[in-house]
Amino acid sequence: MSDFYLHTYDSDLMVPATGIERLAAASCHGAMILALPFLLPLGIYILYPLLGGTSAYVRHQALQAMLFHLFFLFITTAFTSVTVFLLHIIILGWPFAAVTGLAGGIFFLWGCVVMVIATLRAFQGRPYRMPLVGGWGR
Repeated sequence: MSDFYLHTYDSDLMVPATGIERLAAASCHGAMILALPFLLPLGIYILYPLLGGTSAYVRHQALQAMLFHLFFLFITTAFTSVTVFLLHIIILGWPFAAVTGLAGGIFFLWGCVVMVIATLRAFQGRPYRMPLVGGWGR
């Protein structure tokens, strides 16, 4: 059965070998929760090989997390900017601001749920692909 949010795929390179690799991959996805979006995944993506880590799983998950966090921040900033702009239009802007604000809130909640699921799956060592940007991080 295919999962709608996080798609699994077969790859023998993406199965983690140790608990520290699973913890590093999970911390990449949980970085948004820790208020370190895209900086922590970028740091792990760059520093992990320098510290002797050779895991393709950790680098792949760090890249996917970094791309998802950047995309997530871009889209939520766009929704917020459009909503604030529409609020300044006296009569006609208010209904459209309500719609864009609601859509932005739904996207934000969806992104948070995806990040929590991604963190749990990485901690379990299960291979997956992030939605929307998973194809970019190959």
